[in-house]
Formats: sequence, structure tokens, C-alpha cells
Amino acid sequence: MSKNLIVVQENELYVGTWDLAVGYHVTHQAVKKLVNRHKAIFERSGIVGHYVQQLLGKKKGISAVGRKVEGFLLNEQQAMFLGTLLKNSGTALEFKHHLCEEFLRQRRAIDKLLATIRNNKLNTEWVETREARKVDRRYLTDRLQIAARHAIAQGSKTYADNPRLIYTQYTLMLYKAFFPELFHAGQKIDEVRDKVGIDSLNLISVAERLIGFSVEKGVERGIDYHDIYQNSKNRVQGLAIDLGIVPYRLTKKPSRICG
Repeated sequence: MSKNLIVVQENELYVGTWDLAVGYHVTHQAVKKLVNRHKAIFERSGIVGHYVQQLLGKKKGISAVGRKVEGFLLNEQQAMFLGTLLKNSGTALEFKHHLCEEFLRQRRAIDKLLATIRNNKLNTEWVETREARKVDRRYLTDRLQIAARHAIAQGSKTYADNPRLIYTQYTLMLYKAFFPELFHAGQKIDEVRDKVGIDSLNLISVAERLIGFSVEKGVERGIDYHDIYQNSKNRVQGLAIDLGIVPYRLTKKPSRICG
């Protein structure tokens, strides 16, 4: 059974009705009908959210790769209530147990991260290190600013409309390389630094220098901006692998950035 059932948003846990349907071996339409039929009861435990999911696998032997489905996003209480509306077959019982375990595992992970934030902000050495590493962040952002202009000159409409997007893309690439466990838990990129220790802050700075150097040389040589990004990504992932870290979704076929 999948260990990536749970979606984390604002430190709250959710699961999609498509994944619940797959786990319970029932149709997604049947699950959505149950939610709609008993929606007033579901919403006693919170608002029932909607989502669109791009499917990456198969359900009951039917290929669904690339297809998008609309469903509901249920919190833990709502997901447990849904389980009471379904028959307790052997498969269903196994999935209910698995679902409970996954909610518990993710809740423990969130509690651990929140405790790390609290401890970090009380640690003088961590606060000083965090402040000192801002120099390296500025080194990178200065070069990404130049890289954005370089991409626009090469015809990037994406960066022309939103030049600051480049900071998010490169930062996300860096964090996914070194902190894959955070992204399996749905971590937001603007909170990563607060949730890592001093050694990790120093590692981020090394990687930012590495990316900044790669970007600077790529621009100087007039390399296509897509390739500058991919070269930087390869360097960062190589460093992560040398340190014994398996970057997030490394096995996925790399895609070119927007533009």
C-alpha cells in the first residue's frame, strides 16, 4: 500500500477521495456520492475541500496515467467517518488500518518538525548561523536576477510576466535535493530553513554557492536558460548523492522549466 496517501496543508492532514476509492477497492463515483449524500455530517468536522488530481498509476487494471479527476479532500475525522459507511471486507479492514497508521505517522512527523522550529529559535547558535548564511542567499539571488534577465532576452514569456518565479524554482530544486523527507510530507519551501539544524543550514549555503557559480558561468557562456537550470540541478543532486541523500523524485524523468 502507498505511503504517500496523506496530503499536508498548513500542518493539517488530508486524504483525497480518489486514493480512498483505490484503497477500498470501490469506484471513485461511489465514494463521492457518499460524501455528497452525507455532506452535512462530514462538515461537522470541517469544510469538505475540492481538488483536482493528475493520476499517475492504474486502478483495477485500467490505465489512468495523465488523466485528471476531481474529488474531495477529507481531513482525518472525515476520512474515518467515510470508513464507517463502507463494508468491512478483508481488504477494507486492511486499508482502514493502513490509513490510521499513515495519519499517525504524518502527525508525528509534523509534531517533530514543529518542535524543531521551537528549539531552533531558542538556540542562539542556530539563530546566529541562520543570520550569517543570508550572505550566501544574497549571492545566489543576485545571480538569479541576472539569469532571469538572460532568460527573458532568450524569449521566456514566463519570466517576463513573473521574473521572481526563478527564485522559487531554483530554491525548490535545492530543497528537494537535500530534504526529500520534508517534501514527501508536503512541506512549503518558505518554512524549510526554520525546520533544519545548523549543519543543514551550512549545507544549504554550500549548495547556494554552487548554484550561483553554475548560473553565473552559464549566463557568461550564453547557454540556454533551460540548460542552465538543468546543469545546476545536476550539480546539486550530485552533491546530495555524494552525501548519501536520495533527492526527491530523482528517478522521475527531468522536465524543463517553464518558459
